[in-house]
Amino acid sequence: MSWRSLNNLSAGLTLIEMMVVIAIFIIITVVVLADLPALKNRLSLDLLAEEVALAIRQAQVYAVATRTFGGDFPSQAVFISVSLPTDSFIVFADSNNNNVYDEGNGCGKPPTETECREKFTLPGGVKIRALQFCPATSNGDHCEPPATGGISVFFIRPNPDAKFYKDDGYPYNPPNNASYLKLELYSEKIDDSRGIAIWRTGHIYTCRNYNAC
Repeated sequence: MSWRSLNNLSAGLTLIEMMVVIAIFIIITVVVLADLPALKNRLSLDLLAEEVALAIRQAQVYAVATRTFGGDFPSQAVFISVSLPTDSFIVFADSNNNNVYDEGNGCGKPPTETECREKFTLPGGVKIRALQFCPATSNGDHCEPPATGGISVFFIRPNPDAKFYKDDGYPYNPPNNASYLKLELYSEKIDDSRGIAIWRTGHIYTCRNYNAC
């Protein structure tokens, strides 16, 4: 091979090739930056779904680990209003064992008749848009919403199983022999949602696709 051929092989990019590379880099950068706010909002929704699931697991742990409330060891529960959409839910201790959330004057307000441990308010305009009971083999099909009022998810020691009660203190008998309750966190800002499933067995997890949860 001649010296001229070796010199041609070692030559750098031509001006046209360099312009093409720069153009590709600019296009990729513009696409990434244009989608960055939506990506950030989707990640925030993912994290929020995990936080809500963690709050429900926390009530479960409090029940199994026998955390006290006023010197007693009451059942722990999560109250979710069926009047949807709603931007909050309540974690409470059933201090009088009536299977009902006794609000009193609300969370953190005297007198202390309230059973509220903590009120969780969803940020960023995210709301609980749907609440459904589903059979184990449904894969999102044949799910039905609960009756009007509110649903409390109870964890009664020493078992981590979830029990569902209506806001009148009576056990809720879900339709279709449903095995789990799922709720939808919806963000109007990005028109996207995440699901949280709470199984009777005590298993709690999040879903990126609510309809398939």
